[in-house]
Amino acid sequence: MLRVPFLLPILGLLLSACGEPPAAAPSTPSPATPPGPGPVRLTAASAARHGIDTAAATMRPLRRQLVAPARVTFASDGIAHVGTPLRGRVTSVLVNLGSEVPAGAPLLELDSQELGEAQLDLVQALGRLPLLTPRVEFSRDEWQRAKALFAESQGIAESEVRRREAEHTLATAAVREAELTIAAARQRLALYGMAPAAIDELVRTGTLQPRTTLRAPLAGTVIAHDVALGALVGPDHEALLTIADTNRLWVLAQVPESRLDECAPGSDAEVRFGDGNRQSCRGTVAAIAPSVDPSTRTAAVRIHVRAPGLRAGMFAEARITATTTTDDVLVVPATAVQNLDGQSVVFVPATGESNTFVPRPVEVGEPVDGFVPLRAGLSPGEAVVTTGSFVLKAQALQSLGDDGQ
Repeated sequence: MLRVPFLLPILGLLLSACGEPPAAAPSTPSPATPPGPGPVRLTAASAARHGIDTAAATMRPLRRQLVAPARVTFASDGIAHVGTPLRGRVTSVLVNLGSEVPAGAPLLELDSQELGEAQLDLVQALGRLPLLTPRVEFSRDEWQRAKALFAESQGIAESEVRRREAEHTLATAAVREAELTIAAARQRLALYGMAPAAIDELVRTGTLQPRTTLRAPLAGTVIAHDVALGALVGPDHEALLTIADTNRLWVLAQVPESRLDECAPGSDAEVRFGDGNRQSCRGTVAAIAPSVDPSTRTAAVRIHVRAPGLRAGMFAEARITATTTTDDVLVVPATAVQNLDGQSVVFVPATGESNTFVPRPVEVGEPVDGFVPLRAGLSPGEAVVTTGSFVLKAQALQSLGDDGQ
């Protein structure tokens, strides 16, 4: 039987052969995540100078917005194509492309044989009328005497009475025809562009003036110019000049038929334009087209705007505030949200530290009516900096720059 003292050395050898479990290899530390911006601390004087103010995140409904492609056009009653109903030759061009003209300003002068002939027709009709008027009085007197003689003694044949009545009727009709001819000649000259005062002068003097002046029908800018001195023009020229009021523009948004019920006249709209839609202006929905384009299944929604940066023909993006509202969502004022190093953040007051604010990353939606909906990152009732948040952003960016040095 083996003795215990003999077993002890054997057990020691076995343990030394097996050895201790290998020590774990030292792990290589992973690169440290770059620290984000820390709290922003201001002095009391700095906070007061920048007007730092806070507001609580609240639950409220928001009006939906619909976004639609749009194009800019001149208002239909703010553009005029200037042509002429007369055939003639241009004797004077008084404006150039880009000229600003008031309403009634002279644009072109024409010499027109057609106008001269129309003036002559009026003068001749006026000359015939004095010759016809005495016949009416004479024939009436003759008819009245014949009727009286026939009634007293039948000293005249009844057929003679009727003949004189017919002569009076014809004389009256001739005068009436001459008066209608004069009225028609005056109307023709008015359609040719003669002013009432010029027509009255023609009636008074009988002097023909076959030169006419084309005038601006509205105040605006000459945006198209297709006429030269000495050119022969006429009604077949659709427009010699085009004048537009460049301050009155329409934006036509193409809204899908499925969302037309969200639009209504009077709805607010924002129009974004320029490089990357970085410029914007406010407007109002004025009208909605009564029909849908069968190829695009959209309808034109007309937005009235006044913006010096807009030009007819530009493409734009229209954001129309819909008539419907969302359910209650968590929102903060749009001034509270800043973009910090590619991340949307709000600044919340640090607990227990005055004039100290911590940037809080948040997930945001599209701004509506001056508010930004929050999907994550904040709870109802939490305070965020509204006025002065841009100052805190600048301070946070400065601290990030200092940390990277």
